[in-house]
Amino acid sequence: MVNSIDNTSNTHHEDHPVVTAITLAVTSLFLSLKIFKN
Repeated sequence: MVNSIDNTSNTHHEDHPVVTAITLAVTSLFLSLKIFKN
């Protein structure tokens, strides 16, 4: 049971950089559009 939880935690941790990259890309795009609008 502990192994199962550990595996899930590891998988989630591996996905985190992807989520961070997408968030950064969206934020950059939003800031770029905001600057372009001004």
